[in-house]
Amino acid sequence: MRSYCHLSNVLALYQFDSELKTLLFSSIQHIEIAVRTQMIQKFSMKYGSFWFMNKRLFANEEIFQKHLTSLQKALERTKSDILFSF
Repeated sequence: MRSYCHLSNVLALYQFDSELKTLLFSSIQHIEIAVRTQMIQKFSMKYGSFWFMNKRLFANEEIFQKHLTSLQKALERTKSDILFSF
């Protein structure tokens, strides 16, 4: 075993790696939300509030159906009265 390979070094490296991952994934999450928000804003302004229900805007009808089904299931699970006022 080498002299620089101590448990304290291993633990310090593990802790650094853990903190780095947390920081990176947090930043990636913020970027993802910002990009998604901008995309939704642009599509809503161009195609209207319910653009996501227009299958002509999707290149693949199978993907469109999957997303629409997923959205409908999520709506069925919710208890919010606000969503059902539309």
